[in-house]
Amino acid sequence: MEKIVKELILDVMRDNNDSTVSAKQNDVDTRFLRVNIVSDVHPIEFSPLSTVMINACRPDGEKGGFVGEINTDGSVTVPITPWMLNVSGAVKCDVSIFDGGEKLTTMPFYINVEESLYDGEGIESSEDYGVLSSLMAEAQKIREAEEVRAEAEKSRAEAEEVRAFSEGSRENAETVRETNEAARINAEESRDRAEGLREITEVARESAEEEREKAERLRAEAEKLRYDAEALRVLSDSVRTTFVPSVSESGVLSWSNDKGLTNPESVSIIPVRGTDYWTESDKSEIISQVLNALPSAEGGAF
Repeated sequence: MEKIVKELILDVMRDNNDSTVSAKQNDVDTRFLRVNIVSDVHPIEFSPLSTVMINACRPDGEKGGFVGEINTDGSVTVPITPWMLNVSGAVKCDVSIFDGGEKLTTMPFYINVEESLYDGEGIESSEDYGVLSSLMAEAQKIREAEEVRAEAEKSRAEAEEVRAFSEGSRENAETVRETNEAARINAEESRDRAEGLREITEVARESAEEEREKAERLRAEAEKLRYDAEALRVLSDSVRTTFVPSVSESGVLSWSNDKGLTNPESVSIIPVRGTDYWTESDKSEIISQVLNALPSAEGGAF
């Protein structure tokens, strides 16, 4: 079946009010978003090793996150999952990029889920199904990256064969050099210098190859750790406690949770002048005091 791909431009600084997407309730694995992420309309570049996720909040208040992929042209593709289309109404979404310990998220946009005329009782649409689909897509991405690496290694081996052939040609040229004894001395000196440089280059190449292989092993280990950490994060999300904040009319922040645990102590969040903020007159008075305390060229005040 053909996949439906909607092109979007999402900004990390500006509102995305004109980026609403329409979809049908209970559609399964047929709708995707191809997103170009910008900062104040300027494109943002991402590492191919970064992780992309679409975060969603359904009309019933349930929240979830699903893994996408980064395309070669710098855009990202994220799924509109069955879980997101399970409830009709406006689904609030944003897209996050993870690179090492860094995270960047777009301003929100909405997916308008139109109610289905048939509920499709036989179709899987649970959150676990969406997470599984995302993990399978991530595994496919890793396999494709390995195929690219293997192709690059094949190209390196072919280049080595060319180098060996060139070395054979050099030996033939050496035979020709021996037939011209008059020019042999100068050519020999040049050859010795070139050979010394070749040996240095060969040592450097072997050292660089060892470092590349070491870096590749470290990358593979890091990728495995990242994959294990992601699996652990998904498992942790399934058992985490949700704390919900609320603010009273008097400005007191309090908390509740869905596991019956002890909540944080309630606190007032009303800002205090002179501690949390200053008025323009406060700022002017502070500047005047500082300027008056500074000595002028004659030792007087400003």
